[in-house]
Amino acid sequence: MARIIDITDKLGLGGQPRLAIAGEEFEVDDSAVNVLAIMAEVKDVEHVTPESVLGVYERLFDGPTRERIDALGLSFDDFSTLVFSALDLAVGDDGGDSGNAGTPATA
Repeated sequence: MARIIDITDKLGLGGQPRLAIAGEEFEVDDSAVNVLAIMAEVKDVEHVTPESVLGVYERLFDGPTRERIDALGLSFDDFSTLVFSALDLAVGDDGGDSGNAGTPATA
C-alpha cells in the first residue's frame, strides 16, 4: 500500500493576502509561480529599474486592482512602498516594518 502524508494543515489555503490602504483592501497574487517569476526577474535588488518595479506591480496586482490603486494618485515614494510591501507579503514576510526602509533605490 502506498504511503500518504496529508499536509493540508501545513498549507495556507485561506485565500490571497491583502494590503489595506485608507480603508480599502487590495488583493496580492502570492501564487508560487508568480512569486518565482518575480524573483527571476528581479535577481539583484542593487540594480532594480523603474521597468522592473512596474513589472513587479503588474504581476502582484490584477488589472482591476491596479486601476483602483492608480486612482489613489500615490507619490513615487508611496508607490514604491506599496509595491515592495506587497512583494514582502507575497513571499511571506508580513511581520515587522515593511516599506521604505527595505525599498531598494531604482536606477
